[in-house]
Amino acid sequence: LPEIVSMKRLENRKYKIIGNIPYYITGKLLRIIGELRKKPEIIILTVQEEVAERIVAGPKRMNLLAASVQLWAKPEILDFISKKDFKPWPKVDSAVIKFEILENNCSEFGDHPAFGGSIFGINKISPCQPLDAGEDAQFFNSHGTSRQ
Repeated sequence: LPEIVSMKRLENRKYKIIGNIPYYITGKLLRIIGELRKKPEIIILTVQEEVAERIVAGPKRMNLLAASVQLWAKPEILDFISKKDFKPWPKVDSAVIKFEILENNCSEFGDHPAFGGSIFGINKISPCQPLDAGEDAQFFNSHGTSRQ
């Protein structure tokens, strides 16, 4: 996807992503989109119903996928599609989900390896403000890891 954006010279143009994607690539696709410097103006995807419900979830039901998506987009379920509407029937129901790209999104923050800290209760880390060198070292040392 990043190569397509670059190759098609979409960095300076508006574009949209709309599709019925294989459900097993949903998380990876959203991670890749989240890392794009030039995001589409809108994304509409058909995904597994349970995944869509988790993506739009609030803090008590939110998982890492939902938290990372909600840094750069406002997801909204537009409609549900019964598995009976497909032939052959899949094993799960589906949902159409729209991702409205946030104007002041935290895309650049996804490059910082500690971005999950604010999501998981380490309050001094702001999702849109990288740590300074001292805080960075302190964070990783206190969690028994390094940036590498």
